[in-house]
Amino acid sequence: MTGLLAALALAPAYAQDAACLAVGDVAETTPQVVWISPVRKHVRKRGWMEVIEMADLEAWTKEHGKDSVRFLQAAGVVGKGANRARSTPWKVTVFDVGRDLTCRPIEGATPGTQIASVAVCEDQKPAHGAKHGFTGCGYSRDTGSGARGLDVLRVQWEDAAREGFCVMPLDRFLEGL
Repeated sequence: MTGLLAALALAPAYAQDAACLAVGDVAETTPQVVWISPVRKHVRKRGWMEVIEMADLEAWTKEHGKDSVRFLQAAGVVGKGANRARSTPWKVTVFDVGRDLTCRPIEGATPGTQIASVAVCEDQKPAHGAKHGFTGCGYSRDTGSGARGLDVLRVQWEDAAREGFCVMPLDRFLEGL
């Protein structure tokens, strides 16, 4: 019992919510990440984006289908209602980034601490793309079902764009998955 109490006393504040620790590892090799946004949305050079690994999006569509509204809800970028999802044109921007350029948006965690191979972000306020489903735990909330959504990372535009990027309409992106 004493060991357990000592471990709890030394644990960071975020460890009280074990779900915040339940995020997946990111490959050391260059993963592809995706920023999902309305067509007219832009990020400044030093702006930060919430992104999702391509592999996670592919796995989600294989299990749940390619419905664009459900996809946007799973990513947490729209609310429960489908009005904005249907009335707004959406795009995806795909980047190749090294995991050392990404961080995890986990509120209350010590910045720089490694969680599942990625450092916790210095700046804890929501970034571009972190809207309705922002949890502060390193993953989105699926606004359609209320369940845990997809793991999210944060990356700065200038770092992500360094190796180039590809922008396409959401529907075309979903067709290719």
